[in-house]
Amino acid sequence: MNIFPIVVPPLRERRTDIMLLADHFVQKYAKEHGKKIESISTSATDRLMNYHWPGNVRELENCIERAIILCSDGHIRSHHLPPNLQTADAAARDHSGTFKGLMAGMEKEIIIDELRRARGNMAKTARALGITERRIGLRVAKYGIDPGQFR
Repeated sequence: MNIFPIVVPPLRERRTDIMLLADHFVQKYAKEHGKKIESISTSATDRLMNYHWPGNVRELENCIERAIILCSDGHIRSHHLPPNLQTADAAARDHSGTFKGLMAGMEKEIIIDELRRARGNMAKTARALGITERRIGLRVAKYGIDPGQFR
């Protein structure tokens, strides 16, 4: 029936809908899988926003369900997303490609996420991560993170 055609542009042309849909799917699949998901990390959000979404909304839905299944600590991170979202240019931007570089990238992501939750409070971040304030200070300096931007 072509009485009243409805044209919906592809998801890649509706970038503002990506996180709205992602949040909806997080609620849906967290409940379905019996998990409590508190947040989606900044790097995971960046990967979701920068992906070209050839599979449209169904692909996003599957991506979020996969991330929830893999997530064990209530925080969806970029490594929970499917390999097709781990683009070469995004990986090169975040990590050097070596094991040490990959681990450093993950550590930085975790620290930034925790700083955001603690609103830039270094002591609270250190406690949440189970490390000393001195160690968090050294890591923040190493990665060039400004805790003040999260206040």
